[in-house]
Amino acid sequence: MKQIPTIFYMVFLLSFTLFSQQTVVKGSVKDLISNQALAQVAVTFEGTLISTQTNALGEFIFPATVPYGEQVLKLTKIGYQTARYPIVVNAGQTLDIQDMILSLDSTDDALFTITLSDDELNDDTSAADNISGLLASSQDIFQRVAAFQFSASFFKVRGLNSENSKVLINGIEMNKVYNGRPQWSNWGGINDVLRNQELTPGLGPSSYNFGGVFVTLDNVEFPTHSIGQSYVDPRDDFDSQKIVQRCSGFSYYNFFLETSVFASFKNEVLTDGGGSISGIVSKTFNGSDLVLVLNTTADVEMNGARCSLVDINEFSVIYEDDFESYANNTTNFGDWTNFKEAGSRAWQIKTTEDPQNFASKTARIGAYSSRDSSNIAWLISPSIGLDGLHDAYLHFQSSNSFSDNSDLELLISTDWDGVETGVLSATWTALPGIIVSDSESFENWIDSSYVDLSAYSEPVNIAFRYTGGGTDRTGTFEIDNFKIYVQN
Repeated sequence: MKQIPTIFYMVFLLSFTLFSQQTVVKGSVKDLISNQALAQVAVTFEGTLISTQTNALGEFIFPATVPYGEQVLKLTKIGYQTARYPIVVNAGQTLDIQDMILSLDSTDDALFTITLSDDELNDDTSAADNISGLLASSQDIFQRVAAFQFSASFFKVRGLNSENSKVLINGIEMNKVYNGRPQWSNWGGINDVLRNQELTPGLGPSSYNFGGVFVTLDNVEFPTHSIGQSYVDPRDDFDSQKIVQRCSGFSYYNFFLETSVFASFKNEVLTDGGGSISGIVSKTFNGSDLVLVLNTTADVEMNGARCSLVDINEFSVIYEDDFESYANNTTNFGDWTNFKEAGSRAWQIKTTEDPQNFASKTARIGAYSSRDSSNIAWLISPSIGLDGLHDAYLHFQSSNSFSDNSDLELLISTDWDGVETGVLSATWTALPGIIVSDSESFENWIDSSYVDLSAYSEPVNIAFRYTGGGTDRTGTFEIDNFKIYVQN
């Protein structure tokens, strides 16, 4: 009989362990133009039947088991263009992908028609636009008259003549060389050559222009499942996309490499090494995603060793604070420094009721109802010695309650003397840790990622600086589970 509680405890412990290590994939989706949350967006693991939908806040979470490894999330919604996001799912971890975007599908826009006659083709300053026309261009098998796109050419937009406007077709300038006016007489025929028409009065950005920023990315490689494949999939009609991954500490950063099916190197195979790749940052054909466009395989220099992710099991915690040892509602954080630069509010210990971190004590700060025009409060860690240590990383979690334009910064200093009067005269440098965004749901807790501290070889102090106040910056932030890891 005495063994029954022991068996029950072991079963409970095993269940708790399995639950605590479950894999979670979640995120949010917004409209590209309005930046508003999108509800009823279908989010699917491409190539599977695993799917879910966003709620009224644009958020989603997969309630069932998800596939591990390199995956692609496909986002679909009626009236919007389909988007694809490459991800990597690791067992027992939470993957939170915030602010994915969808853009409206304009293929069903209302049709417009204007006409150009022989006279107008010869005289680009003519005002007669109601004669039976010759210029037409179709974007589908029915009717999409391209001349509608150039209708502004019949008016002096903002007082500008036609020679002050630039006409681009598929990114190629169509103005006359000798007088700068639009080259109307070179157009004709119903075909898709003219599908990307654009008229820009004066100076302005182009949505269809060729080219972009030429960049080189180091420490990259093709995923193992892609090695030996050709750059172009023979099933693709125009462009092929391949995932390229880049080591980033404990995880991979993924992006799409795009290659034209007409490329001379389309049948060359993807290399199994690591190194660098160069290309032009551009957009997909529908403008929904950024891609790296490859011009030649000479820009692929992957002859070195493949990169290796950092294994957290090879690290030990040299400093941690989960704030459980402090009294609730206190402003005394022991060895931490709680410094008020402006206003009446200081950091406090509070017990959270958020489901993801229920009943945990956290460090909390907020300017709500303070009536201060400015609230600036620092929470600074004790000195943490990194001298003589190899590969140190910082990790913590953050949450907010309607941050309302208030701000939380992650800073580090090597010259603070440990005295409050010296806080503002010390040198503080921003660290690239992830802090919960203003748009995040109030009950969610966000991982900071593992912030690389290997550039520091001396004692450091790490600070969280809150800035708020007034009537429009009254949000609340919370911090928990602060840890410093070093390699064994």
